[in-house]
Amino acid sequence: MNARKNAPKKQRRLNVKARCLTSSEGRQLCMTQETLRAAKEQKKQEAQQRRQARETEQQQRRQARDPTQPFVGAMSSKNKPDLIQLADALQLSAEGTKQEILDRITDHFDQHPEKKVHQSFEGLFNT
Repeated sequence: MNARKNAPKKQRRLNVKARCLTSSEGRQLCMTQETLRAAKEQKKQEAQQRRQARETEQQQRRQARDPTQPFVGAMSSKNKPDLIQLADALQLSAEGTKQEILDRITDHFDQHPEKKVHQSFEGLFNT
């Protein structure tokens, strides 16, 4: 019984947009906020479309890459799309962060040292 007395009381939520319904200034403010909200959502969608277009372009570049072309440069200096391309060439998973992909590739070369001298990958270790 005492536990019920000390229980917090439910608070009712207030309708903060009530001004929109009762005054012309409130309606103007509400319309302005709605316009800003719509513009922000549009900007977010455009950014997502650009990101998808960039990913599609990178995927096409990976598929168009000549498989006999050797990889060159230090692995630690490569960006994520280059590491994904290298992981694809090694038939490894390309999911995760840049560091996870780099760790997966490094582990693969540690487990298969004969691939370090392969003509496609020796440029990664001769720098």
